[in-house]
Amino acid sequence: DVYREEAEAMRDYLKEYGTFQQQKLAIAEEYAEKIRKAQSQGERLTLEKQRDAAVHKVDMEALTQKIDWGAAFGDLTGLLADQMKNLLGELKQYVKTDEFKKTGAADQQVVYDAIERIQSMLPGGNGTLDFARLQTQMHALGDAVTR
Repeated sequence: DVYREEAEAMRDYLKEYGTFQQQKLAIAEEYAEKIRKAQSQGERLTLEKQRDAAVHKVDMEALTQKIDWGAAFGDLTGLLADQMKNLLGELKQYVKTDEFKKTGAADQQVVYDAIERIQSMLPGGNGTLDFARLQTQMHALGDAVTR
């Protein structure tokens, strides 16, 4: 009985303060126990939905923290095309979340503007750092120095 209470306390701690994976595991363990103790099929189905919603919330928090907000709203100079594409993908995924839908129209517009800004920089495929042009400039500089 003491071990069960200690395990529950640790699970509660991990749900609140653990890494995203630890939070998801703690949620899964908690709901597995609740589902096992459920008396009816309806109760089990309700608990499964609650578990899925709790895990989804953790996933969305992880996504939100993963986005490089400084790059999204700041200076994009020096970001490579792959980095910009990743950032763009993360922002597009974020726009589909409930968390985003709950924000105000002004905040949503800021995110949409950031998406448009990134998209406008990508068509050339070089991001904001054009290596072909940079290489040409480096050769010209080298030639000028050796003259």
